[in-house]
Amino acid sequence: MAALDPRQYSIAWIAPLEIEAIAATHMLDHKHHGRFSLDRGDDYVFIPGDIFGHNVIIATYPSGQEYGTGTAAALASQVKKFFPNLWFGLLVGVAAGLPTYGGSSPRDIRLGDVLVALPEGETAGLIAYDLGKETARGFQLLRGGHALAMAEPVVRSAIGSIKREFPNEAQEFLPYYERMKDRQHEKGTFQDPGQEYDILHEANDAQQEKIVQRDDRPPDRRTRVWYGPIGSGDKLMKNSAVRNKLRDDYQLIGLEMEAAGTMNRLAAGVIRGVCDYGDEHKNKVWQPYAAAMAAAYAKAVLAQIGPRNPHVHETIEHNSRQICQIPFSRNKNFTGRKSQIKKLWQMFFVEERERVALVGLGGMGKTQIALELAHLVKHTLPQYSVFWMPAQSTLAFQKAATELVHKLGIPVTEGDDLTDALQTYLSSETTGHWLLILDNADDMSVFQRPPSNSPSLHILPRSQTGRILITTRSPSIVVNVAGIDVIELEEMTQNDAIELLGTSLTDKNQLKQTKVIEELLQQLTYLPLTVAQAAAYMNMNKMPVANYLQLFTHTDQGMIKLLSVHLRDETHYSDAQGAVATTWIISFQSICQMSKTAAQLLSFIQWIEPKAIPRTILPNLGSDWDFEQAIGLLCGYSFMSWRDDGETLDMHRLVHLSLKTWSGQLNNVSLTYEDIIQHLCTIFPNDDWENRLIWRQFIPHILPLLRNNRFKSYLPASRLGHRVSCCLNRDRRIREQIDVLRLVTAVHGKSLGEDHPDRLASQHELAGAYEANGQIEQAVQLLEHVVAIRGKSLAEDHPDRLASQHGLALVFQANGQVEQAVQLLEYVVAIEGKSLAEDHPDRLASQHALAGAFQANGQVEQAVQLLEHVVAIRGKSLAEDHPDRLASQHELALVFQANGQVEQAVQLLEYVVAIEGKSLAEDHPDRLASQHELARAFQANNQVKQAVQLLEHIVAIEGNSLAEDHPDRLASQHELARAFQTNGQVKQAVQLLQHVVAIRGKSQAEDHPDRLASQHTLAGAYKANGQIKQAVQLLEHVVAIRGKSQAEDHPDRLASQHMLAGAYKANGQIKQAVQLLEHVVVIRGKSLAEDHPNRLSSQHTLAGAYKANGQIKQAVQLLEHVVAIRGKSQAEDHPNRLASQHTLAGAYEANGQVKQAVQLLQHVVAIRGKSLAEEHPDRLASQRLLFIIRQGRGCVRVSRKRHNPYPP
Repeated sequence: MAALDPRQYSIAWIAPLEIEAIAATHMLDHKHHGRFSLDRGDDYVFIPGDIFGHNVIIATYPSGQEYGTGTAAALASQVKKFFPNLWFGLLVGVAAGLPTYGGSSPRDIRLGDVLVALPEGETAGLIAYDLGKETARGFQLLRGGHALAMAEPVVRSAIGSIKREFPNEAQEFLPYYERMKDRQHEKGTFQDPGQEYDILHEANDAQQEKIVQRDDRPPDRRTRVWYGPIGSGDKLMKNSAVRNKLRDDYQLIGLEMEAAGTMNRLAAGVIRGVCDYGDEHKNKVWQPYAAAMAAAYAKAVLAQIGPRNPHVHETIEHNSRQICQIPFSRNKNFTGRKSQIKKLWQMFFVEERERVALVGLGGMGKTQIALELAHLVKHTLPQYSVFWMPAQSTLAFQKAATELVHKLGIPVTEGDDLTDALQTYLSSETTGHWLLILDNADDMSVFQRPPSNSPSLHILPRSQTGRILITTRSPSIVVNVAGIDVIELEEMTQNDAIELLGTSLTDKNQLKQTKVIEELLQQLTYLPLTVAQAAAYMNMNKMPVANYLQLFTHTDQGMIKLLSVHLRDETHYSDAQGAVATTWIISFQSICQMSKTAAQLLSFIQWIEPKAIPRTILPNLGSDWDFEQAIGLLCGYSFMSWRDDGETLDMHRLVHLSLKTWSGQLNNVSLTYEDIIQHLCTIFPNDDWENRLIWRQFIPHILPLLRNNRFKSYLPASRLGHRVSCCLNRDRRIREQIDVLRLVTAVHGKSLGEDHPDRLASQHELAGAYEANGQIEQAVQLLEHVVAIRGKSLAEDHPDRLASQHGLALVFQANGQVEQAVQLLEYVVAIEGKSLAEDHPDRLASQHALAGAFQANGQVEQAVQLLEHVVAIRGKSLAEDHPDRLASQHELALVFQANGQVEQAVQLLEYVVAIEGKSLAEDHPDRLASQHELARAFQANNQVKQAVQLLEHIVAIEGNSLAEDHPDRLASQHELARAFQTNGQVKQAVQLLQHVVAIRGKSQAEDHPDRLASQHTLAGAYKANGQIKQAVQLLEHVVAIRGKSQAEDHPDRLASQHMLAGAYKANGQIKQAVQLLEHVVVIRGKSLAEDHPNRLSSQHTLAGAYKANGQIKQAVQLLEHVVAIRGKSQAEDHPNRLASQHTLAGAYEANGQVKQAVQLLQHVVAIRGKSLAEEHPDRLASQRLLFIIRQGRGCVRVSRKRHNPYPP
């Protein structure tokens, strides 16, 4: 057996116990065959081997040797003497762990955890706890505990590296344990005994023990590493009281028996696995597992440290020289990709995989990663030869094989196949260790042999001492050559991309433009080649980053031009590799040659969005087998990837852009625009709510087709556009709906006559979208045009003519032209009354709409009567859960509420909500709308808590199912804020309304009705919260905007003026309040009927302002008028009628008419006592005011006014 040279070994691994030494031996990459020459006085036999290029000896006690610090010192002394070139040592084995669960720093140390000796604060990393002196103050540690030497700085640095780079350190060393856990030793294997057998006993002050209850750790957190001071001494610790004192006195994490003897002779890093808790329950069951864990961590430490001198650390066993054939120098700009390099290292040199494929999209940096690995192996594993072979073509591969055969001196004769000779040579075990890199292996023909042209795997060598890395874009190569050992590359992280750009740019000052840099890298999608291309272009043209970003994002054509600029790099085998767009185009061409179906899919995908492509939108081309093969081919080239759901695909954004530019070369296999539109017309669903998941997936991909210039000249595409617009309407994506309908109406305007039904229908739909978007004037104009054209070309009772008149009436109502709306709907209802059956849906829909107009016009009783009729008819002809029947009941409930019949409104809405709860999904818009209105009815009925609860439920559901700026979601938040305010949660109301106002401010025009409505309501919340100035400012803004965009008598404009007057009053601006309210009263007096609720409401409020301004008589007169009118038009218990009587009583009291005040309040109290709950605020307010007047306080107020020297 060969003699080994001690001078060749630089690391001592001290494993005192036999089980520790066995575990250490299993960590060797190679055990060296041979012996060291021993002389008299050499008492130990050492185990030689290598780990990660380090030549290591394992030193252990002889069998039967007493253990302790003295024995350890003797072993360390001889190791140091025998191996003259020692660099550092590791003391690796088992120890007692010292958990603690109290204090500020609990430590949940478990059996099998790893302890690493490191200093902590002022405490030494290793403490000889029995080395010191007894003094009057007790036992004092020698030199304050700093008596032992520290580990070498390189060891501590490697440990620090593990701590920094791997937060869960166990993931760094567990793979080493996994490889050896089933290895046998004398009493079994190194398997985990199981957490159920990890039992910790804790004694109290009376030394009574109990078991500490601890939850099992999850499998991925089974093992932890603890850093801190470890105690070392000669005594075997089996006393829990002494153990705890040592732990608490010196903050120890563990106790062991060798380090104190080793450290001052050989500075070693101390790594221990926890095998017991240092008490009387100590046993050896856990020693194998603990020893294996410590050994695995020690190997991880060595993995962090490169060999100090490669010439000294040559492979001992083979004694062969390293041969490297790497055609490219190391890339000094290589950055990032640490995890991929680490994974390759792990697979090749820890898990001993023979072949690994590095797969990724062109431009991902596969060659650069392979090059970095090649140089890393060359410099850190000198026993490995490294060979590089380009494999982009058979010619390149054979040329590289020829050069390598000559470099290695492989004997060949004329006529020999050099690739066979190379394969035979590398397959021989005598060749030693080698790493072969096959770069750019995208062509399967390189690995094929005639005559069958089937993959010939034996062209590649196989050897237990050899490793092959293949970089490729081809799925065929992955499957046939590498098998399952694959690393798929993705884009770089942002930090890695910033680092790469920083090393590549010559002008480092540009890196200070952080935001511009981040935006550019996002546009470049963090692809290494695109980043390198960009840097090279900026360097060559001395261009600022901001200018390049502008150039890159200006147009698609400009982006492609920049992506096609060639980057000069020695690792590129041709110019095609220097531009990312070119590399992708080459792959497109390869795919088209392999699969017609894949080519047709590419021609389809170029038209749609690259992200979230549903499988169901793709055209059915050929057989299912062809389709699946084509998708697999595109995914194999990393152009597409499946999402986790297995139903959705993504294409890289820049690849998609390159595809659109190149797709003209698809020629006869390409699907045309017309083909694609016809396909989509076939599969696109209607706007039934049950289809929403389908249309939501499809619409993002169809919109680009509708915006394409070809849309304007292809009439059938307009039908697809119309269907898309209907679905956008269902989702309340109104602005997008308008965009689509404008395109559709433009196509119809060019292709169809003025009176063509399709042209008029699309104009009708566009008008409805305008109304929903707050563009009321445009809606009115467009519908008036449609009504006029249909009026000329269609009969009076034609459904389309009546439908457009119906729609125009609704727009009139939205525009504040309520009387015109009523007149037009009465006409429509009359015509349909003659031509349609009583239960015809269109007739009932018009009556339904007329009832809504009646309500808006203050004709509440007529509204109730008409809706009760509609409900009755639909109740006979439609099922209980029919949407139209429920819609009319819904509307009737709203009218009940407007008429003061709040309880009936609540009851009817509860019924509707219950029915829809059985028949509709939780997030169905109709179900949520009914719940919304029920919450409003709850508020009106003083069931404020129920209103808040229901609205919070609605907001939560819509928060999951609707976009942040969806009108329905914002409407519900708006209503919840109102409920918060009513419930006294004014701050929450303000916060929520500020959110709604902010979102609507981004997504809606300044004069949009909904935006103004939320500002109006926020102002009311400000007022309730005491923020009067903010309320005034916001309302003045709303009044100003509505003054520009709405008619003088528009209800919303007048409502804002009304509220602003109230804010003026609260702000002490009483005169302004009076003036503004007088204006509102005058305007409403002209435009509204005498008994209209809004007219009476403004008169009521003006009376209150008069009273505040000291105009008591005017207040009384105006309130008597309001009370008289409401007495004729409203029921005795109507809330508004009672409110005006209450206010009039207060005015009487202020005017000295105390008897009238008392009489009127007694009436109000009696009525409210019958109709309202005992705790209702309105009922309590009337009772309180009556009590005050009866106590005579009213008289005091009157007398004070009598003595006022400045009467109003």
